[in-house]
Amino acid sequence: MNEDHGPGPSPEGDRSYSLDVDRAPLTGDRVLRLTGSIDWSHSSALLAELVRAAEEADSPVVVDLAGLTFADSPLLHVLLDLQRTCRARGLPFHLSTDLHPVVERLFTVTGALGYFELTARRPGGV
Repeated sequence: MNEDHGPGPSPEGDRSYSLDVDRAPLTGDRVLRLTGSIDWSHSSALLAELVRAAEEADSPVVVDLAGLTFADSPLLHVLLDLQRTCRARGLPFHLSTDLHPVVERLFTVTGALGYFELTARRPGGV
């Protein structure tokens, strides 16, 4: 599933992110790749998309934020909600540690990395 949300107006504002959902060939993990930028105006739609993708998963869920060039605090809320959804389904939830410096700063300044299980492997099993 490749859902491109940019550019163009929508009821939630101008979407400038895309979500790709894949299965990692070596591990079988469900990989959710976000690219572009995410701010508060995207959080409701993004959460719905991520939860839908996670609900279809039957293996660990890995969120790859390497292609995300901007994010603010609503992303953290979205990821925490997604983590809760995965845990409720008994699925492991991981964040890839490969972060854009701007996104890494968001996690560092807020101390949010401590709330997630991190994986150093690149999603996709490569």
